[in-house]
Amino acid sequence: MDNLLPQYRAHLAQAAAELAEATKRRDEACAVVSDLEAVVRALQILIASQEKRQPAGVPDGSTAPPTNGVPSSEGAASHLQTLGIGKTKFVRRLVQTKPGISAGEIRMTPGTPGGLTKNFPYKILYALKSNGQIEEREGRYYPIKG
Repeated sequence: MDNLLPQYRAHLAQAAAELAEATKRRDEACAVVSDLEAVVRALQILIASQEKRQPAGVPDGSTAPPTNGVPSSEGAASHLQTLGIGKTKFVRRLVQTKPGISAGEIRMTPGTPGGLTKNFPYKILYALKSNGQIEEREGRYYPIKG
């Protein structure tokens, strides 16, 4: 019995290490799921608000004023916060779901809130790059695999 105890301890240490790694992966996956749920909710609300603001019989791209789904009296940043998603999370999720996206493409992505400055993607992309979450290659942005 005494000679089996070291083997049991070794198995216990290995199982505990595997459990810790699996728990870490699960927590990361839960965070991604939570982020994606917020993005889906935000986009659903933005689409619904755009559909309500589009006059009946007026095709997209016509003389109706562009709103990007955000009422002009409401700040876009506060609109995102109301939806439970920050600008940084919005941009990070776009880079993760569309690797190789440019800042200009981020600004033009359907669902991107209106009322933000032209520089907003650059500021956020710079911060994400500085934090090691994304990388830039030839003006395009890619997530860093962690």
